[in-house]
Amino acid sequence: MADGLYEYLKANYNQNVPIFAKDIRFQKMSPSNIRYHLAHMANKGLIAKYEPGIYYFPKEDITGAAVALSPDNIVYDKYIRSSGDCIGFYSGYTFANRIGLSAQVPYVKEICSNAAPAPVREIMIQQSKYILRKPPVPVTEENVNTLQLLDCLKNFDRCADEPMHTCSSILSQYCKVYKISKTMVDKYIRYYPKSVFSTIYWTEVKFYVPS
Repeated sequence: MADGLYEYLKANYNQNVPIFAKDIRFQKMSPSNIRYHLAHMANKGLIAKYEPGIYYFPKEDITGAAVALSPDNIVYDKYIRSSGDCIGFYSGYTFANRIGLSAQVPYVKEICSNAAPAPVREIMIQQSKYILRKPPVPVTEENVNTLQLLDCLKNFDRCADEPMHTCSSILSQYCKVYKISKTMVDKYIRYYPKSVFSTIYWTEVKFYVPS
């Protein structure tokens, strides 16, 4: 059965993708048995151990040396896309910088996630700091871009530092690319502060209009 577990992991996890012991469901193997076999595989060099409960198949660089798993990999697979399901998104300064609303590269990365353990929680992974927040409604594949837009508008005064006309263009392009219509925004805007209405007005963001 242990050999079968290894083959299962090889078939379902790519290199440098976190393997969370708690998420593995394999035949009738108990969680404690799974943890035992993962530790045994790590001791034999079949997989690498990042920290207790987190393993991975290391990727090699051009010299053949193993490339260590990064904290961002861990956070992404645990709080943004877990087991293939969309459960969160980057927010605050992190998102503003990624789409060009701010030139500031944040030291602390911000994430809204269904898996956040509290309304607001600061965590450290290795030497990297993250702020996790619970979203006002559960994040799904269907609403993630709309919620990310509304979260961005909520944090606009704090996070955006580009000229207003630039921000308007960036936000409108985001709506166009991800097909965020006024109907979608109206469905979720009630879960956000009233200041979001004012931000929509001042930024003159143009929502996607289905043809």
